[in-house]
Order: sequence, then C-alpha cells, then structure tokens
Amino acid sequence: MNEIRHSYHGQLDELRVDVVRLGLMATDAIAAGTDAFLEGDLAAADRVIHADTAIDDLTHSLEERCYATLARQQPMGLRPPHRGGRVAHDPRDRADG
Repeated sequence: MNEIRHSYHGQLDELRVDVVRLGLMATDAIAAGTDAFLEGDLAAADRVIHADTAIDDLTHSLEERCYATLARQQPMGLRPPHRGGRVAHDPRDRADG
C-alpha cells in the first residue's frame, strides 16, 4: 500500500476510535442523567450538564477531521466549494431551537 493510502487508513482508524469513545461518553451521560433525574440529585444533574462540553468538543472535532480527511482524498477538480456551514444535528444549534 502506498504512503498516501496508508496515512488515509491511519486517519480512518483514529476517527473510528474517537467515534467509539464518543458513543461511550454519550452512553455514560445518558445513564448519569437518568440516575440524576430519578434520584432528584441536582448536583449530579449539574455534573452531567458540565460534562456535555467534552461530548460537544469531541463531536465538533470528529466532524472537522472527517471533512478534512475526505477532502484530501478527492481530486482537486471534484472537490465541492466549501460552504462554511454544517448540518445542525443538535436542536441547540438551530436558530429556531
């Protein structure tokens, strides 16, 4: 395998590891949030809310790295112009949310 493809597969492996890590973080946050809700524990709920920043940061990092990795694999003539936006997958990211 040539060096470019080897590098590409290495980047995909790193992305895969972080996607799994993001899933585990989200699963833990859901469990902790559910426990906090059921127990009426405001301090635990506050910890869940503050821990959400790490989930958001990893989500945005993954998204940017995915775009960059894919963009580097396309020939220049086939690359779409950058629109400077992203899909709002979180209701907090929408103007009407």
